[in-house]
Amino acid sequence: MSKIENCIGSGVKITQVEFNIGLNGHMYTENGVAVLLRQAGFKLYDDAYFVDNGKYLGNDEPTFVGLTSIIASIKEIKEKVEDLCDILQQDCIAILIDNYEGKLIYNKRHLKQVPKLKFDSDLFINAYNKNFNKNYKSNKDRYDMNNDGTREICG
Repeated sequence: MSKIENCIGSGVKITQVEFNIGLNGHMYTENGVAVLLRQAGFKLYDDAYFVDNGKYLGNDEPTFVGLTSIIASIKEIKEKVEDLCDILQQDCIAILIDNYEGKLIYNKRHLKQVPKLKFDSDLFINAYNKNFNKNYKSNKDRYDMNNDGTREICG
């Protein structure tokens, strides 16, 4: 029986976590970051992540954008993201929890005397268009219009 099946009806909450992770400064590709997220315990489907153009400290940076879910407390999620910051040699990773609470999670070696930036929803790249359920915003290139007006994922 899976962890989720064990938890049905037990009051355990599945938390949705969206990620924006810069791809500069480390050796990991889009798929490598996806593997790291899965290894950290985040559920990530193949069609729920992509790379888009983000900004960090005013500079353009290719950014991994992913929609995940996890059964964990906010404290556990923060610790997992801190570990990912260290592995990926990132100053911080932007996350959005349950479409509501945005956070910048800094690595463990961040100097306390250096001010931390605040989460900016205008800079956060959403994993999907919030106006349309499961309409992955930047996956437009992965969809191909059929002649009959339907869509199919091109992979």
